[in-house]
Amino acid sequence: MVWLAISWVIALQGWRRLARHFRAHHAPVPAKSETLWFESATFRNVGEAGTGAQYRGVLLVDAGPAGIGLSVLPFFRFGHPALFIPWAAIGPARMQQELFGWSTYHTLHISLPDNSAGVEMQVAGSRLLDRIEAYQQLAGLGS
Repeated sequence: MVWLAISWVIALQGWRRLARHFRAHHAPVPAKSETLWFESATFRNVGEAGTGAQYRGVLLVDAGPAGIGLSVLPFFRFGHPALFIPWAAIGPARMQQELFGWSTYHTLHISLPDNSAGVEMQVAGSRLLDRIEAYQQLAGLGS
């Protein structure tokens, strides 16, 4: 029971806000998608204090021409409905460094349809970032 409460509280750091607008009402796998298992990212509500919620190695990501599907591995899924975010809602990646340049990550701003502050997604792994940037370029070209 405690684990369910912890999972639900973690979701409050940005996932629940995204779910209000981008909940996948079907399997989040878009057609012609690339599936990435055990990915990591941090989600944080823009304008709120704190470092956000870290999802280390528990994300399943489906990147496709229409957008990105996100879900959490079953053991951590309580309070985390599957998401499908269209590319138009995801801003370009901004590189940031910490610890005198020893730690590098990229931050993407996810805009919400209600024009509220949005959610930041921080990605440290290059595999996920490469997929996001490639599909964003295709979406920008109208492909």
